Amino acid sequence: MSDLARKYDLSEKWIRTKLDENKINSVVKLNQDTELILVADTTFFSRMSGLTVFREPNLKKIVWWKQTWGEKAEIYRLGRQCLEKNGFTIRAVVLDGRIGIRGVFNGLPV
Repeated sequence: MSDLARKYDLSEKWIRTKLDENKINSVVKLNQDTELILVADTTFFSRMSGLTVFREPNLKKIVWWKQTWGEKAEIYRLGRQCLEKNGFTIRAVVLDGRIGIRGVFNGLPV
């Protein structure tokens, strides 16, 4: 927020208000018969602020994302459920090897 405020010579409060006014869907619109190979990971911007992203490299699209406070299996489970509920078929997942998170994708090649 502070970087944007400085860059555009606006207050942080104004920037935050404008960003909060925009609703962003965390599931991308695709043909729902699409089979997905996911690259899934969490990146952190600070100790308490991160983003979990599921990306489909063949489509070159982020298909699901969620703000997070920690890299927990529950966030990945939420992403999987959300995509499957929206009609997507997950064929395989590429992860960074955290054992607890691998369990979320039982039954799939990881």
